[in-house]
Amino acid sequence: MGGRSNHEAADGQRSSALAMPDLWTGLVLIAVALALLIASFDIRVDEAGLVGPRAVPQAVCVLLLIAGAALSIASARRAGQVRAPEPSARAEPSIPWRALLLAALGLAFVPLFGAFGYLGATGLVTAATLALFGVRRSVVLVCTAAVAAVVWHLAFVELMDVFAPAGRVFDAARLLPF
Repeated sequence: MGGRSNHEAADGQRSSALAMPDLWTGLVLIAVALALLIASFDIRVDEAGLVGPRAVPQAVCVLLLIAGAALSIASARRAGQVRAPEPSARAEPSIPWRALLLAALGLAFVPLFGAFGYLGATGLVTAATLALFGVRRSVVLVCTAAVAAVVWHLAFVELMDVFAPAGRVFDAARLLPF
């Protein structure tokens, strides 16, 4: 009973395999959140008061900064606490693909927004993000992306009255009954 169980050893190997990609994902998330936070100051505020059109994007950016920092710190701690994986374990990629793809999705949202409007861009980026993090069932991808896009549309466009320009190629918001 003095040694580690097979379950503990597998958890240690899994933690080790996830540590570096999670570190890079967290660092890229911090960088993207900072860039978007800085860009959010370009949102015009026509009204006096503390809460305006830029409040929600800035709050989301702060939450992304916190999440990125937490992910980076947790993965750095895991990397220092686990033993080296056995030779049969899958090697980590030398390039943090997941982090780079996540950043690319964030950047791709802007041209997608122009082409497909807020609703279409949100649905596409949500589906791609879910697929990036391992969701493989098409029904789950499509339904989750559609529900998320409609919920965000309702929150921003309908509830907060944020102007969302129509997409140039296709505007999915025209399909909504409200």
